[in-house]
Amino acid sequence: MQQTHDGHDSAEEHGQLQATGDTGHRRAAEPIMLCTTGDPSWKAERRKRLTASDMLCFLDLEPNWWSSSWEEILQHKLTGTDRQMDLDGRVNVAHGIRSEALNLEITQELLGFPVTRHSAFYVNQRWSHLGASLDGLLWTTRGLGPNLDLSTQTGLVAETYERLAALPGPIMVESKNARYPFKRRDGGFSSWLGGAGAPDYYIPQVQMGLHIADFEWGLLCARLGGRDMAPHLIQRDPKWADILDKANDRAIVELGRLW
Repeated sequence: MQQTHDGHDSAEEHGQLQATGDTGHRRAAEPIMLCTTGDPSWKAERRKRLTASDMLCFLDLEPNWWSSSWEEILQHKLTGTDRQMDLDGRVNVAHGIRSEALNLEITQELLGFPVTRHSAFYVNQRWSHLGASLDGLLWTTRGLGPNLDLSTQTGLVAETYERLAALPGPIMVESKNARYPFKRRDGGFSSWLGGAGAPDYYIPQVQMGLHIADFEWGLLCARLGGRDMAPHLIQRDPKWADILDKANDRAIVELGRLW
């Protein structure tokens, strides 16, 4: 795979990732990689869109990432101030960015499939005022990984490995540090390693990323501390297309002045 000097996928290779996309009642869902996470334009592009990390709050679910309400997020975006824009000053965001490469490394080691960093900010022609930042890609079609001794793995890891082996790639990877800051909310993560489903509050972000970037499958990799990782395979749910249509309509109206 051709990569840039920092290990990110090149623009040429990214063109090979573009799927045809399904069609909605408005227009085709064609993904566009707008910029790389951390580029000078990244914050500006995030500011004028409802992003995947905002979706939980937009739906009025708990716990939310940034604010107590969509109205507060809207204020942050329109004014360019406070937590929504101060990504560098957010301890949990800085922690997540620093540990992203390690999380992807652990994911590759755990599951035996090649995982590459893909820190890209995607938009979509169907949902012009929405955006999603991706973390990585897992390549099931680039040769299976080492012959893992599944008997030594947790049921969750063995099940995920076998399901991945049957899927075409690439698979969108979403990296999370589950112990930070959500441990005090959940009270512990032992059930994750036993095969329990991913927490509901991660699903809106993953589903939005799958739709915006046009991937059929996503792998939520939540590091629980040290090198303990809980992988959860999530398929794109077509019901979310209607949710994103409504979110995009609202964002067009309420964020329009930023365009």
